[in-house]
Amino acid sequence: MSCSIGTLIGSECGTTSSKLNITQETIPISLCQKDVSKHLHTISVTDISTEYDLILTRAGVFEYDEEHISRTTVCPKDRYQLGGGWFQKRVCRYPDHTGKAKPDHSINKLQSKIIFHELKNLVPVGSGICTTCRKKLAMLMKGVAANKTDEDEPEEEPEVRRSSRLAEKSPASFENLLLPPETPLPFGQESSLGETPETPGYQPYAIHRVQAQCKEEDDSLKKLNDFLASRDCSPVRYRVRGMLSEAAERTKREHLRKVRQGIIAVVETIAPGQEDETWAELTRSGILDAQFNAGKKGRMQIETDHSIHALAAAYRQSEARVTKMQILSIIVDIFPQRKVQDLLPEITKYELFQAKNLVWKRATFTSYS
Repeated sequence: MSCSIGTLIGSECGTTSSKLNITQETIPISLCQKDVSKHLHTISVTDISTEYDLILTRAGVFEYDEEHISRTTVCPKDRYQLGGGWFQKRVCRYPDHTGKAKPDHSINKLQSKIIFHELKNLVPVGSGICTTCRKKLAMLMKGVAANKTDEDEPEEEPEVRRSSRLAEKSPASFENLLLPPETPLPFGQESSLGETPETPGYQPYAIHRVQAQCKEEDDSLKKLNDFLASRDCSPVRYRVRGMLSEAAERTKREHLRKVRQGIIAVVETIAPGQEDETWAELTRSGILDAQFNAGKKGRMQIETDHSIHALAAAYRQSEARVTKMQILSIIVDIFPQRKVQDLLPEITKYELFQAKNLVWKRATFTSYS
């Protein structure tokens, strides 16, 4: 006995107990119409309504058409273990989870899809997630929405936009590149691709499809690390995920430290003994400013200051609570929280939380509507 789902996830097909009221033969997945509303209510999942959608999602298939459905089969064992027979363990299943915090929410279909595509780890729908990891996931989803917005703007290259956020931290002289970071930081750790979800016999072999798509990116990172190793530099453990400007200070310093080491290694390799002169000529030529849009920063800063004061004035003059919250969500989406609190000291932490939650909902709807 074999089925399409079993082949996809790498599980051994089989039957289940006759007491479970499940047909004991392999069937087209379109026939999986068993009522799973009670199971979905138990795990607090609302964006799935059918049994076959639940099975496909837990197998790593988030998008499909009628032709795909007609060609997909499922055995009794996989139908039970990925459907109503799946159970939730009291552990946080987010790939980057650390500590002993217990889950207080469940992963829904949209969140499982983003984790699968961005972190290359299949976390089944209904798995638990703790408060800390939910904040990490919210930042990841916001970064995905921002990247999708960037891709919709053909007039500017994506790498230029990403690099422009680093331009203001570019050192003024080559000697500054040699300065050590403020505090030594350990390298980050990537999420484990070998982590196995809680369903018995369930191994997410489907993630290898995503790994194959990312092979080109992995190869470029490997080549970069080979070069850094030849210059006695430690390797880059992982890429920037989401918006660098919104990352934790520790993460931000670590990425900037690796960028600095890479620049030093390149200049020393191309112009040994002439590093200072080479760096001076490069910065004097204006090439870096043109590449990273650094020349626009003075004017942009003036426009930014004018914008935030105008938004703050609109917030204070608005009387309707809904309007005030909409304006506040725009402010917190554009400007750092510390700057917002300095400009609008009357805002409470709860109001900031509501505004950020509104931003997250808007970003999620825009990205996946």
